[in-house]
Amino acid sequence: MSRVLVRTPGALGLAMAPTRLAFAVGMLLPAIPYAATYVVDTGIDLALTACDPQQPDDCSLRGAIQNANGNPSPDRIEFAIPVSDTSYQAATDHWRITVGTSPLPAIDNAVEIDGYTQPGAIPNTTAAESGGLNTVLKVELTPGTASGQQQNGLEISPNFPFQAASTFRGLAINRFAQQIQLWGTSAHRIEGCFLGTTITGTAAAVSTSGGRGYGVVTYGAGGYLIGGTAPAARNLLSGLAGAIVLQRDNDGLTVQGNLIGTDRSGTAAIGQTSYAAIYTTSRFTNARIGGPQAGARNLISGNPIGAIALSTTGAGAYSGTRIEGNFIGTEISGLLPLPNGDTPGTPQPALSIGGNDACNITIEGNTIAYNRGAGVAVIGCRNVNAGRNRYAYNRGLPVDLALGSFADGLNPNDPADADSGSNRLQNTPVIDTVALTGGGATTALTFHVDSSITNAAYPLTVDVATGSGGQPQNLVASFTYTAAEAQSAKTVVLTTSALLGGALTLFATDADGNTSEITTDAIFNATLDF
Repeated sequence: MSRVLVRTPGALGLAMAPTRLAFAVGMLLPAIPYAATYVVDTGIDLALTACDPQQPDDCSLRGAIQNANGNPSPDRIEFAIPVSDTSYQAATDHWRITVGTSPLPAIDNAVEIDGYTQPGAIPNTTAAESGGLNTVLKVELTPGTASGQQQNGLEISPNFPFQAASTFRGLAINRFAQQIQLWGTSAHRIEGCFLGTTITGTAAAVSTSGGRGYGVVTYGAGGYLIGGTAPAARNLLSGLAGAIVLQRDNDGLTVQGNLIGTDRSGTAAIGQTSYAAIYTTSRFTNARIGGPQAGARNLISGNPIGAIALSTTGAGAYSGTRIEGNFIGTEISGLLPLPNGDTPGTPQPALSIGGNDACNITIEGNTIAYNRGAGVAVIGCRNVNAGRNRYAYNRGLPVDLALGSFADGLNPNDPADADSGSNRLQNTPVIDTVALTGGGATTALTFHVDSSITNAAYPLTVDVATGSGGQPQNLVASFTYTAAEAQSAKTVVLTTSALLGGALTLFATDADGNTSEITTDAIFNATLDF
């Protein structure tokens, strides 16, 4: 019979007499729900399953996974590999588990694999809103043969799609065809990992364009969590063919706090080479990429094919999905360029949202700047609400409503807005007059939107912003344009000081979320520090 280290509340001392100290510990460390804990003590890739805590070199990662697969209850895998083990890499002071010609067993039952238990490993403590990663990883998984590049690193078994959620934490995984593959309906978690880079997170693990593989590939509908708002949960996904690829319809994916396409500092590019960083041609509903809360921001920069590309068909393809609060095209401070879409000769949009029906997606609160193509390209979709972002210095339009399959530049307004297509080709607001009032303290802005009530969903929201180069960098005010006001002039009064330092820009979004391209007037244009 295999011997395992089984940890229970009693083993941790939580069953002692209820002293104040025991009570405090119990509050901080609730009862561990794992049936067994297997401690990996060698990097050798053999099926070593004894896992006796009193014996050395008898528990490999392969063996620990096999043990966990044989246990119907959730288990935990920890690491305590000695420096004397052949897997130790002295130059980088870490342990490399080299997987042979046979892939690691797919996960059949819920398990938590925690690389931060290896001595010397340190979870990140830097918040997403504060900077890059200070993570110290000590365990690396990589294939050992050329055929190994066709294997997956860690994989949830497709044969048990209803198993409980697993967690992969604190690991560097690279060179596999897919570093992590997720199946099933449970909310599997990936936290504090480096996918695609070296153990230090400063370079791609593969220097050529071939053999990089993909970061996280999903085949299930589960509400998987990649990263999180806590500093320790933040991942690095860089130097891959694609960072996050959804191969089948997904509902509820959350991607938060990550660096995607950069090094660990967030100041240098290690972009994905073959696809946009986050890519799917499947339905992608109720997802959260970023979020309004502290720590949710992703940095998605340095990716030559673009940051996010969604393309599928059918009504409601992205219903409930929000892309919010991210830095897209900048380095970690949000101030300096680290562009997406820098493909020679064919610059790509930072975000490409494609479909043939009402896509129902909201993109707001992001900084989308310095990208080589459009900020957001809407290609065939309707109901892509993309106006309320901070756009600056993108080489294409902030929002480009494509007439065909590619971003194609500014569309002229048409009478009454009778045309249709991407975001219903919503007409842009037309600036009629701009006049100083109140002794110059205020500005009267008169505009109209030439959209009849039969060709747009009223009321419209007209947002007024200032920015450089016709890109709405700083939102100044928002106004409701009612059906009763349709196609007529509307005058609003703004504080003049809020308009100084940039071009005046306007955009309209109808009640269904169809955002127009941008109208600009350079009357207030001046040098603007971004």
